Amino acid sequence: MKKKRRRSKAQRFAALDELNQGGGNDEEILTAISDEAILFHTPSRESFASVPVGKHRENWPVQSKEFALWLTKRFFDERHRAPNPALLRETLYQIDARAQFGAREEEVFLRVAGDARKISVDLCDPQWRLIEVSRRGWKIVARPTVRFRRAPGMLPLPSPSPRGSIEELRPFLNLRPACPPADDWYLLIAWLTAALRPRGPYPILILGGEQGTGKSTTARLLRALIDPNTVPLRRPTRDERDLMIAAGNSWLVSMDNLSRIGTRFSDSLCALSTGGGFSTRKLFSDADEALFSAQRPVLLNGIDDLAERGDLLDRSLLVSLPRVAERKRLAEETLWRRFEKAYPAIFSGVLETLSRALGELSRVRLRTLPRMADFARWGVACERALGWPEGTFLAAYERNLRAANDQAIEASSLGPVIVEYVASQPRSRWVGTSGELLEGLLQHAGRRAGGDRHWPRSPQQLGQLLRRLGVNLRRGGFEIRYWRQGKQSTRMVSIRKVG
Repeated sequence: MKKKRRRSKAQRFAALDELNQGGGNDEEILTAISDEAILFHTPSRESFASVPVGKHRENWPVQSKEFALWLTKRFFDERHRAPNPALLRETLYQIDARAQFGAREEEVFLRVAGDARKISVDLCDPQWRLIEVSRRGWKIVARPTVRFRRAPGMLPLPSPSPRGSIEELRPFLNLRPACPPADDWYLLIAWLTAALRPRGPYPILILGGEQGTGKSTTARLLRALIDPNTVPLRRPTRDERDLMIAAGNSWLVSMDNLSRIGTRFSDSLCALSTGGGFSTRKLFSDADEALFSAQRPVLLNGIDDLAERGDLLDRSLLVSLPRVAERKRLAEETLWRRFEKAYPAIFSGVLETLSRALGELSRVRLRTLPRMADFARWGVACERALGWPEGTFLAAYERNLRAANDQAIEASSLGPVIVEYVASQPRSRWVGTSGELLEGLLQHAGRRAGGDRHWPRSPQQLGQLLRRLGVNLRRGGFEIRYWRQGKQSTRMVSIRKVG
């Protein structure tokens, strides 16, 4: 089907004047006004309209309140009254159909867009400007061609200073003075800049520490440099559907004051970090399916040892914050007043780091690939961009991964007992059946096993738990082998400490 050629701005205004002077009816006026919008639909078949507002254009879903208000305002400009509600609804359905079947398909982005060479960041200001970042630098674009959408609660990023440094962020962060020195700083800067890249996988940043360590404040500061929001930190969501909806309305998913991450929620966070989808029935429908798909950076804060599942810890950065000394404690108002003053320069430094790291990334080659290998390469690119000593990022990341692996073992009911039991055996090696292993572990654990509802109650349950924990035990220096032997094909297991 041949597409109708879009009329020029002068032609559209002339048509409206002709309708007004010739007594055109309300339906004709609304249709003529709708021609000012550029219609399109997304790959997920949501209809959008790009509408002129002053000297810029805004992108809104056709069925949104914002687009209906724009149409109403334009009608009022022409007729000095509001359109009939029934006629407005009918016009919106017509526009929806035109966007679906008579307009091109375009992708719409939230806060961040782009590819490996060029990144676009929505400033979310009233002029709908964006920042374009490439290896050559960054610039503000007043008339963007990239389509961004705005979700409720989104706040503007600052207009960056011409010059700034990411080092200006350091005084606002409460980091351990030696862990070894600068480890947490390297990891946080790599995570912060990676969160502004349009594609992951993204490591999940988990801020831990006791009360009085500034976890929530640190989380809000980091969010302000990525995706400011009227609700910067949210309470944990109830289920996977709520998590995906949150991801659909926010680039950075951040949650505050968690005390525990359950199995289902842990799996959902892993899917969000690496890119996952979820489907459910639409409300009031047994046939239609609502699809959610997203890949997002995630920021959590809570008590130490918040995450327990190995697969979640494998995708996480663990940063434990120290308690703020009384002499260094600032009132919230004072801290935020100082941050607001430095905000444009710090954001400029983030953009400059992002640009330089993009230039370095193609030259980064790793001899061995750790978990979250894409993030590891990005961290090395940041290291080179900022002139950190060679090898410091990977060393910091490896230490963090080992700590996460140890935490996964310690958080398991079975892990510490296996480590102790195997270490107590001759040559730190145990061989036998799953039943014999369970009996030996029970004797070694004693009372610890009796009151633990997660303790395996059968050889089959032990086998399942051991396979789940096997990846972390191997990384912790244990060799685990399974085989069958004898005429009865008896299942055997061997666990040996090798490092």
